[in-house]
Amino acid sequence: MDQLYERISYLFDISEVTDNLGALPVVDELINVTLAESASKVSQFSSYMKTIFEAKRDPEVLILT
Repeated sequence: MDQLYERISYLFDISEVTDNLGALPVVDELINVTLAESASKVSQFSSYMKTIFEAKRDPEVLILT
């Protein structure tokens, strides 16, 4: 899971909107996956959303969130 979180984080951190858009469906799908580390999952996903809303502010990305 750490590798997956790292990859998603990378996709959100880079400046390419297409990569940001590609990461959103992945997070959406993973929200419903049952994992042993649910608290960690929630923390990771909230961090991703914070990046999108506070740092990116790209209208194309914000519309999909």
